[in-house]
Amino acid sequence: YTLDVMAEAVTEVLRELNIPKAILIGHSSGARVCARVLENRPELVYKFVIVDGNLRLPYIDPIARREDFLKIVKQMKERDYLTLVKSMMTKMTFSCLQGDKEDIERIAISIPQHILASTFESIGEEVFRKKSKITIPTLTLISNPALFGADYYQYLFGIFSEIDFGNWPRTGHFLMMERWERFNRLLIDFADEKYSAYWRFDF
Repeated sequence: YTLDVMAEAVTEVLRELNIPKAILIGHSSGARVCARVLENRPELVYKFVIVDGNLRLPYIDPIARREDFLKIVKQMKERDYLTLVKSMMTKMTFSCLQGDKEDIERIAISIPQHILASTFESIGEEVFRKKSKITIPTLTLISNPALFGADYYQYLFGIFSEIDFGNWPRTGHFLMMERWERFNRLLIDFADEKYSAYWRFDF
């Protein structure tokens, strides 16, 4: 389950549904998959929304070493991997409603181990292999900018020529579930090219 394999799966869905051009919305590591679709098949993407997804390395923490990431990958492949998965879900869903927390954990632990481990390992891949600027309208929503590094916005400016940012510090990683009305309104307005700064920030 490399980025290219998962990106091709997205491309096939668009083909099957006869969608010539789409607005891709990627949450968490899904943002990396959508970014790879954008790089491989730019003609298929109309706009791009990054929802609390880090597009650069290292993924886990801006100051983490690659060895730390590889250690987690190794844990994902061990027999007691579910302990790690549950711990990660607890940290990611701390601000979610209890019912949502339970649903997220139930789905996470139901994923076969080989898929979880392989998908997590793909996080270590470099997303952008080409150096050309991406020119489509892009929006990124972040719950905790500190986790992405002080220079993360500058990093994105170096890749996207038309990018806007939204900070939702009162939310957790699953911000689209915690503030679903605001989130949906923002997406509709972004698609219609009439969104305002108000929707980009969670007060």
